[in-house]
Amino acid sequence: SLSDFDPAKHASPFAKMREVDRWILHELSRLVADCEEHYSEYRFHLVYQRVYEFCVVTLSALYFDIVKDRLYTDGRESASRRSAQTALHEILQALVRILAPVLVHTCEEVWDHLPGAKAVESVHLASWPKPPAEWRDDALASRFAKLVSARNEVNRTLERLRAEKVIGKSLEARVTVHSEDAELQAALKSADLGEVLIVSEAVVAD
Repeated sequence: SLSDFDPAKHASPFAKMREVDRWILHELSRLVADCEEHYSEYRFHLVYQRVYEFCVVTLSALYFDIVKDRLYTDGRESASRRSAQTALHEILQALVRILAPVLVHTCEEVWDHLPGAKAVESVHLASWPKPPAEWRDDALASRFAKLVSARNEVNRTLERLRAEKVIGKSLEARVTVHSEDAELQAALKSADLGEVLIVSEAVVAD
């Protein structure tokens, strides 16, 4: 997904990134802080557990699922695709530094293939990742947590429709959502809901 990405030329300014891409950078900043604390207390197994959870739950089951269409189908130079690539590049270079003490040779190989110029030739000479303060956005994280809960509800209905052969893939669906929870309703209206739900059209009803 980063084969045509040069961070010096293509990186998106944080303020112009898509909301879900800014959310994943918030989650990445939390991961970095947690792992730094675990390493400092010699709790290496907790570093592994935290990274594993981030990769399997936050990235694979959620973020990658949401952005894959944007990466594969949006225009090569589109702002939407470059926004996702910017987030992926930040994630990769942070993960490879976090895991370098544990996966010594693998992380060195990944470092060699990272796109863009590197300040040092080896990951083992690189400094610990320092996420910018602007990445931390608790309000965005809270709003996105509500969207994820709504996504889970929608997915249950879509799964039932798939089982009944009404639809095949979720992109065959048009979804209408509503919530009595005012905060969730506001979150639904402010989000790129079709992207989050992975449907062709999403409408928020009053």
